[in-house]
Amino acid sequence: MKHDMNTGNEERVLVLAPTAGDAALSRSLLTEAGLACHVSTDLCGLCRDFAEGAGALLLTEEVLAASDSNCLVEAIRQQPAWSDVPILLLCDSGADSPVAIRSMELLGNVTVLERPVRVTTLVSALRTALKARRRQYELRNQVEAVRSSEGRLRLFIEHAPVAIAVFDRDMRYLAASRRWLADYGLSGDIIGKSHYEVFPDISDRWREAHRRGLAGDIVRADEDPFERADGTCQWLR
Repeated sequence: MKHDMNTGNEERVLVLAPTAGDAALSRSLLTEAGLACHVSTDLCGLCRDFAEGAGALLLTEEVLAASDSNCLVEAIRQQPAWSDVPILLLCDSGADSPVAIRSMELLGNVTVLERPVRVTTLVSALRTALKARRRQYELRNQVEAVRSSEGRLRLFIEHAPVAIAVFDRDMRYLAASRRWLADYGLSGDIIGKSHYEVFPDISDRWREAHRRGLAGDIVRADEDPFERADGTCQWLR
């Protein structure tokens, strides 16, 4: 299931309570408490609604006891890394219910409330769940901001008028400018490859300098010849 959340739906509570008008009552109570609420038609409908955005799920045990919950388990499993949607499950026997135990095993972030539950308890639990969900959205936004910043940095490096390369601590390429590729006669995608794989003729002296630099030393060479396997020599600083 692809999650393409509508930001207008991110705070809503999805309700699935198919017995004796529970859904309508829940919607009335939550709306009165100022919480956005949407009643799903069935378990498959809940999964579709979840894909469009949700702050929390409110389910009764009848839903999971009488239905094949595989679609919900799969929807939960396919959440993005930042997401762990809170699920409130109303059970007659509380956390000792077999349905509750199975749900906590399969669905993860489940809070079980024993029926009959007081309105204030239910609303308080949902507010707590939504507060936790907002922290997840904050994390998502931070991750997206970092990715956007990384994208701009990669674009800058790629088009820089000088030879620039960025490595991780294992000397694998994170980024390289076009000038770097041209100056060193490189072709193809080198991102993710080891610098020593790209330049197998690098001397042990250079490898030791890299090791010292990564360990925190400042290593400098103002005029250093780099002799290539093809016999050419480049003078580097």
